[in-house]
Amino acid sequence: MFLLLSHAKYSPDVRRTHSTMEVSYKILFVISLTINVCILFSVLLPAFFRLLMRRVLSAQLLSLYKESVEENPAFCRRLYLDVMFTGVSLLTGMILLFVSDVLQQPFLSASPSLIIVFSVAVGWQIFKILQNACDPDKTSKHSKITNVLRLVAIFLYASTLVYRQNTILATMGLVVEAHTAFFKMDKLWRILKVPEPSTLYFKSSLVTSLSAVLLRAIFPLVTLIVTSRFHLNEILFMDYLPLAVFFLSLVFYTAANTWFIKVSLEVSHRSYLSKVRIKKNRLLYNVTPTIPNYIHNNLWTGKGRACIVNMNVDPPMDSHDI
Repeated sequence: MFLLLSHAKYSPDVRRTHSTMEVSYKILFVISLTINVCILFSVLLPAFFRLLMRRVLSAQLLSLYKESVEENPAFCRRLYLDVMFTGVSLLTGMILLFVSDVLQQPFLSASPSLIIVFSVAVGWQIFKILQNACDPDKTSKHSKITNVLRLVAIFLYASTLVYRQNTILATMGLVVEAHTAFFKMDKLWRILKVPEPSTLYFKSSLVTSLSAVLLRAIFPLVTLIVTSRFHLNEILFMDYLPLAVFFLSLVFYTAANTWFIKVSLEVSHRSYLSKVRIKKNRLLYNVTPTIPNYIHNNLWTGKGRACIVNMNVDPPMDSHDI
C-alpha cells in the first residue's frame, strides 16, 4: 500500500498536474498583481501630472488644463496610464517578435517569458473593462464596442495561456494595442477645443490615420504572410479550441481593424476638408476688389475727375469655420 502511494505521489502524471497547478497559480498571481498595479497608477499618475503642470505650464495654459480636467475628469484620469501602457505594449511586442522564438514557433510553443507577458495583458484588459464599468468616460462614444474587443482579446490570451498555442496572434495584439494611444491624442485635442481645421489637429489626425494603416493593416498582414509561408503546416497540429480561436480572431479582428482604419481616415479627411474650406473662404473674403467708378460730377469727389472706390468685403465667419 505504501509503495502504491509513493508511486502515485511521484508518478509523471502527478508531477505534471502539480507543475500545471503551479503555473496556473503563477498566471493568476500575475493577473491579479497587474490589476492592482493599474489601479494604483490610475490614482497616482493624475496627481503627479497635476503637480507637474503647476510647475511647468504658464498661468493661461494651467487654467485651460484645469478647465479640461474639471469638464472631463474620467478621460484625464485614463489618459496618462493608457498612453504609458500602450507605449510599453508596443515596445514589448516588437522585442518579443525579434528576440523570442515567436516567429520560429508561432503556433505550437510559448516560452515562460511569453506566458508572463500575456498574463499581464489579460490583467490590463480586465482592468480596462472594470474601469469602463465603474468610472465611465462620457467622451467615449464607443465604450461598448471597446468592451467587446477587450473580451475577445481576453479570450485569445486565455486560450494561449491554457494551451500554449497561437502565440503569434497574441503577440500581434500587443503591437496593435498601441494604436489606441493615437485615438486618445485626437480626443485630447477635441477636449482642449483645438479647431478641427487647425494645422495641429490635421497633423495629429493624419498621424493617426497612418498609424492605423501601418499597425492595423500592413503589420498584421506581413506578419501572417511570413509566418504562414514557413509554418503553415503547424496549424494542422493545433488543438481544436486554439485552432477555432485562431480563425475566429482573424475574422473578428479583420472587421475591427477595418472599422478603426475607416474611422481614422474619416477624421483626417474631415479635418482636411475643413482646412480647405477655411482657406477658400479666406481667399474669397479677404480679396480687396478695386471698382473703378468714373464720376465726372461734383457729387462724389467735388473735383470733377475720376476716383477709385475700394471695397473690402469681410463678412463674419460662422462658428463652425473657426
